[in-house]
Amino acid sequence: MHRTLPLSVVALLGSVTCAAVETVRLPAVRDTSIVLVDGEEAERQGGLARIRIKGNQHIVAMGFDAAALAGRAVVGAELVCRRVDADIRAVTIATISAPW
Repeated sequence: MHRTLPLSVVALLGSVTCAAVETVRLPAVRDTSIVLVDGEEAERQGGLARIRIKGNQHIVAMGFDAAALAGRAVVGAELVCRRVDADIRAVTIATISAPW
């Protein structure tokens, strides 16, 4: 089953000195995928307008422009995905702690 998603991150920014919370949308600025399906190894998904998710057969790495967060405290964040053609039962989220 092929799935595609437009992606962005929304960060909720708070301040220690005030109760106001600001919402900031961080644009995706880079992405790539590793395909773990025999016969599809040559497929390239990076740079497409939509990210294909195919169960646990695709590993997708995304990078976001976090410049708007400099010097601020993040009190929450969410990855916003919109379903295009099929439901997704589960997604695993992790971080990459080194530049890529």
